Amino acid sequence: MSMIKVMICGEGPSDVGKTDYESQKWIPGPAVAFVEKAFAHDTTIIAISRQDLLHNHKHRLGRIRSKKGHAVKAERLAKLARRQNCNIAICYIDCDRNEFDSLYNDVILGFDRSETKIVGIPMLPKPMIEAWLMGDKNAYLQVLGKIPSKPSLPRKPEELRGDKSNPSSNYAKNVLSRVISQFSIKDDHWRYEIAIQSDPDTMSRICPISYGRFLNDALTSLSLVL
Repeated sequence: MSMIKVMICGEGPSDVGKTDYESQKWIPGPAVAFVEKAFAHDTTIIAISRQDLLHNHKHRLGRIRSKKGHAVKAERLAKLARRQNCNIAICYIDCDRNEFDSLYNDVILGFDRSETKIVGIPMLPKPMIEAWLMGDKNAYLQVLGKIPSKPSLPRKPEELRGDKSNPSSNYAKNVLSRVISQFSIKDDHWRYEIAIQSDPDTMSRICPISYGRFLNDALTSLSLVL
């Protein structure tokens, strides 16, 4: 089988990961784990930050046809991924309060305008990556030893909305913080581990709009590059 090479560009360290400044190695975040699990194939993944993408654009990506919005990010990413001989580019953006289909189409437009042969995939957790991290209760059993109960995981994490500044609200990050508070955790590596243990079929049922679309696109992309 052919080797698949994927570039994913995220928003910050809580999604694609970050550089460990002592070892200078990349510490992958949950978005990378969801990609690994979705492809389930011999895949090389290059994770970059939004700042990395901007830096490369200033130096060698050439003219960008998109004028505004997330299409600009997607077009830049496709060009950079092609320069680094990737088969697939994944543009990660938290959906937040954006309308999902509109955001999805904006990203696809940017990929199309790149005029590369790269296979572009939008990765748009609704409303954010923390919702996906609450998509499979059995992942918590595998990683942390028990299924969350005080509180339990939300039944429909994609529908979470709330005041970011209120710790008691249904803002996805705040809900996840309350879920995790019932466990004794010393660092953030659990985020990657929960993601890598999350079952794609379960995730597609619990987060059908955003994860389901991403998984379908990932599987479709395999038939295009293999």
